[in-house]
Amino acid sequence: MSLCGHIRIVKNARVWGGSAGQATLAPLTRVLFLSLLLGGCLPRPKVRVPGVSGDPCDARGRQVATIARASDGKPTVRTLSLGSRVTCRQSDADADGRPELEQAFDEAGALVRERFDLDGDGRFDRTDHLVRGVVERRELDTNGDGRPDVRLIFARGQLSRLEADEDADGRFDYWEEWRSGQLVRSGLL
Repeated sequence: MSLCGHIRIVKNARVWGGSAGQATLAPLTRVLFLSLLLGGCLPRPKVRVPGVSGDPCDARGRQVATIARASDGKPTVRTLSLGSRVTCRQSDADADGRPELEQAFDEAGALVRERFDLDGDGRFDRTDHLVRGVVERRELDTNGDGRPDVRLIFARGQLSRLEADEDADGRFDYWEEWRSGQLVRSGLL
């Protein structure tokens, strides 16, 4: 077992011990304790490059290259790169100047996000977040307000949870839990 795995076992036993999952340490003490205890096991912060946005598909600070053009000369596929590494690929199938598909890649070149403009209005309606090539979370903007109002969460490629903002106030207020393709529970948040 790794050191971080052992620390997590100790953390669960000592910090969250007590009856019915009650914490035995005050919340602030617990946060300080965990930050010290897990300090070496948390992911390292990403190094920021001056002038470069954290979003792999933000063109600021990146080299932009046109890969394909339509018959009228408009770019249909372009890539954004940081050094020799492609961080994003955008595809504009109808050559209207707005991409219908945008794919973001991590430092290792793995696909981590895909965004789709499904209705051709120039705004992305669906965003898929991937881990090791498998969709982990899908966000949908079904009402066209520019914010996701449906969130689907997947576990090992299977739908495990659905969350929805039914009154369009920007907060998810309905949820469903799914197991093996079957609805198990649902409720209001």
